[in-house]
Amino acid sequence: MKKNIYKQILGLLTISVCFSCCNFHNDHNIRISVKESSQQYRLHASYSRAKTNKVRSYINECIQPVSLNGNYVDITTTLDDNTRFYIKSLAGELLIKLNKTENSEASYHRIKKMCEGIKEVLKDEN
Repeated sequence: MKKNIYKQILGLLTISVCFSCCNFHNDHNIRISVKESSQQYRLHASYSRAKTNKVRSYINECIQPVSLNGNYVDITTTLDDNTRFYIKSLAGELLIKLNKTENSEASYHRIKKMCEGIKEVLKDEN
């Protein structure tokens, strides 16, 4: 019961953050926020909607054979190596969260490396 309330509060907070970022979103600005604690690694990015497909393609390369499809993704997924993470993606917005206590050190480094690559994809002018 307590877990469900926590998930609902976290979901509402995530939606609030996304909506507030969307209100100030500008196709020329890139905002990337990485927050890390002993329990969680989190990346939130706002960027040009035109870069959405590039970002999604890069993520799909990193998480093969799993892939993200569609214009809106809001899932917790488990990869073949048992890496489990949350991803929310819509045009110009991305949120990735990894619970460190539920994942191995290798899983943490895999997602962190993917997030570092996402930053590079967003910085690319093409």
